[in-house]
Amino acid sequence: MVPFTVIERKTGNALPHELQSWYNKFQNYHIFNAYGLFRSMTGVDGRPELIIEGAISTKNPKWKEYEFFYKPGSLSAAPPFVAPHQPRLDWQMWFAALSHYQHEPWFAFFLYRLLTNQPEVLRLIQINPFPTTPPKQIRVLLYHYNFTTPPSKDYWNRELINNEWFPTISLESQWFMSYIEQQNMLQITKPLPSSILLDVIRSISNFMNGTMFTWLPVIIALVLVILRKILCTKPHIPVLMKKDNDGYRPVPLKDKNN
Repeated sequence: MVPFTVIERKTGNALPHELQSWYNKFQNYHIFNAYGLFRSMTGVDGRPELIIEGAISTKNPKWKEYEFFYKPGSLSAAPPFVAPHQPRLDWQMWFAALSHYQHEPWFAFFLYRLLTNQPEVLRLIQINPFPTTPPKQIRVLLYHYNFTTPPSKDYWNRELINNEWFPTISLESQWFMSYIEQQNMLQITKPLPSSILLDVIRSISNFMNGTMFTWLPVIIALVLVILRKILCTKPHIPVLMKKDNDGYRPVPLKDKNN
């Protein structure tokens, strides 16, 4: 109970005063400790999430939401199993939601690539609402996500915290283009290294998500081990112990000469 209350302050404050008093008495002895990587960043009281929306028109825009492979987005999407894969984009967006966009300069360049429909970037997104024509403008909203409780059919509920975490932008936004130019982002034009092996890996990765791609070598290795065990195992030949001048020696039953 005590480690759990360390994770979430609201729960700790709700405990009876006697338990809080005993905890304070023994706290200096470090008998109870809170464990977990980044355990106190979001806790059990929900998590902040950035939602990116785009629109084709600038007048009376109809906003459509980008959906990612791993981070919470759609309220009806179940949390996926990702280990041991590390989804870096979704992971970094979680950190960005805990900060301000001015402290996350990479995020502005990411939005710029969405405005230009760059294929390499779009492959990192599960559902692109603008597959043929890039959006004219993009906005970023900040929500607070929580798990639902029965009998809800959704996995998440969310509450809008900031409807302009990142100001609405377009390729015609002078301040936005000046911002990414100041960050020297438009000069990043290094071509991807070209080799037969890397081209094959990239082509395979385009047809499966990161988790499956990470587990694929493990699955192949297990299949090879099982096949080797099945195909290379020598059949068992029953033997008979036969006595001769030197003692007993094993003789296969199929050996009719002996």
